[in-house]
Formats: sequence, C-alpha cells, structure tokens
Amino acid sequence: MIGTTDLPASSVAVEPGHETSEIEFLLETINPYLTRRLDKNDILSVFSGLRPLVTGAKAKTSNLSREHTIEISASGLITVAGGKWTTYRRMAEDTLSAAIRHGMLPERPCVTRTVRLHGAPEQPPAPSPLSRYGTEATEISAMWASEPQMALLLDPALPFTRAEVIFAVRHEMARTVEDVLSRRTRALLLDARAAQRAAALVAELIAAELGHGPEWIESETNRFIELAQQFYFVSGTVTEAHSAASANTTAA
Repeated sequence: MIGTTDLPASSVAVEPGHETSEIEFLLETINPYLTRRLDKNDILSVFSGLRPLVTGAKAKTSNLSREHTIEISASGLITVAGGKWTTYRRMAEDTLSAAIRHGMLPERPCVTRTVRLHGAPEQPPAPSPLSRYGTEATEISAMWASEPQMALLLDPALPFTRAEVIFAVRHEMARTVEDVLSRRTRALLLDARAAQRAAALVAELIAAELGHGPEWIESETNRFIELAQQFYFVSGTVTEAHSAASANTTAA
C-alpha cells in the first residue's frame, strides 16, 4: 500500500477521488526503492479520504499537527477535533480526563487501555483466513460446515467467502453491497475489479437475508459498479473496467 497525506483538499466530499498527477507522483516516488518497476497496470485499487486537521498559523497541511484537540464550550459540549483512528484510545482517555477536570464526570481512572475489542481472543489466534474475526470466527466456520456453498469465495482474487456476507448482514449491520465490499471486508480497497465482479453475487446474498427483490439486486449492483468505476479505478481505465463488469453482472 502506497500513499501520502500531504495533499490539501479545497472542498469536502464523501468520495474525494484522485487525480492522475497524484498516481504518477506516488509511482515516481516509490519506484527507485523497488526491485521491479511498477506502472498503472499494476495498481489494483485507488482510494482516498479526508483527514481533519486543526488549523493554526501554519498554512501547509504537511506542517499542521496530526494531534487531536479537545474543546469544551460554555454549554458543556465537548468537541474532539483532529486525531486519527490509531490514537482513538488516547483520544478517549484525554476526553474523559477533560470532562473530569471540568466537574462533568466523577473522578475515576480511565480503563480504555485494558478494554478488549469485541471478539478479541484471550491469546493471539493462529494465522488463518478467519483470524481477523477473533472469537466470532466459529460462527462463520459453522456456516461453512452446514452449507458448503457458504465456503465458496466471492471472487477468485478475493479471500472472502459467501458466509462472511451473511455474517456482515446478521451481526455487523451491513445493508448494502458497499457496506460489505468496502466497509466490512475491505474488498474494494484490495482489488476494485474483483470487488466489482463480486457485486451481483453479494447483492443476491444480502437480498436473500433481508427479503429484497430483483429490482433491488439490480439497483444495488449497478450503484456499486458505478462507485467503483468512478473513484477506485486508476483514472483512464474506466471504460475497460465497465465492459468487464457489465459482462460479469449480466452473467450473474
């Protein structure tokens, strides 16, 4: 995975997209360090996002602090700005400490350092295709055992099975193809073309669980294909990807 966070954004969008110049910059920067030169054809997926930075005297985003800032308004509203996912426990502790200092909570130690994530096992699990699920891997394994079809891959290029779609719907509040392929399995970020090929199958699996009809399946599939083509393919390769995706969708 190759990326940068030093590019300023002039507007806020759900899908910021990317420019060809950004891709060229990343390839030019990384290639001197690789034994085999990469080009655009080697890229499986492109994704981008916006990081909130607290502004200050420094104008360049690369010079702004990545640390979080906590502010408490006169009404008692606590605002946590900036920061990042990898420091969320520190952000939680600092927020509680600020609330305690202002008499908004009783004074007691913050326990976030020792709180286990949902599904976290007592000991690190042995490497396996389902180790990322922790203690909940047993439910997916049970689906594999009771319904062999559930153990089939969504696409040969992806490590995710049909059972994981069902699990996402039943236990992770997934309701759309994008929920499953982007935000639960991260398939869209790993291989955009493979995720696009899997879209129709995923839509069918979700529909069977939630009682949706053929029109929903078609609409969801097309919506995801459009999303992948517009934002997750390298600029300039959309037409080719659309042809391949349309064929796969029709066949499914």
